Amino acid sequence: MERIKTFCLFCVIMLLLPLPGEAGKRKRLPANTEKAATISAMLQYASVVRRSEPGRLKAAYGMDLTWDDIVQTDPNGRVRIRMNDDSLLSIGANSELRITSHDSQAHKTQVELAYGLLRAQIKKLAAGEVFEVRTPTAVAGVIGTDFGIDASDPRHVKFICLEGRVQIRSLDPSNPGTVNCDGGHSVTSDVDKGPNAAVDADTAQMSRWRRITDPETPDY
Repeated sequence: MERIKTFCLFCVIMLLLPLPGEAGKRKRLPANTEKAATISAMLQYASVVRRSEPGRLKAAYGMDLTWDDIVQTDPNGRVRIRMNDDSLLSIGANSELRITSHDSQAHKTQVELAYGLLRAQIKKLAAGEVFEVRTPTAVAGVIGTDFGIDASDPRHVKFICLEGRVQIRSLDPSNPGTVNCDGGHSVTSDVDKGPNAAVDADTAQMSRWRRITDPETPDY
């Protein structure tokens, strides 16, 4: 009986292992491209759209991502991305995130949430560094913080700051000004208006954000 159990366990492990060469194929970036991040955890199904390669690539644990890659999740998918600077971007279900660009001379990194859910845990930035998250209605300028964005309705985007501070400004230049969102607060931004003043976020809201984007502890 013990031999049968051992054999069955061996078979399961072999089925879970990638085929020879598959892991390297998933992780290898095209020539002359710069690594931007790595998929450090994922749940269910997600895909990557890369300009230099036709069609969609199946996302996988350990897969390297390059600048301008688009990561998309299905209704059951979640993906955690570790950026080069060790910042973490956790994408919820039914979401799309583009790892837009990094300007080394301007010390500016930018990502774009087209729709869906995102939790961004950004490391503390050095003086002069900029990390921005663009959404359909506003831009969040990060100063080293932990915050969430709900762009499930791209015309009405919600920001919630768990720790630190996020500076939010409208994409529309006719709506100037910046709203500060400190830890424990939330801000909403409509497509035809600037961001609203920050309001208190309750404990349930903050706890929910720590769950709905986590690929390791699914909670639907």
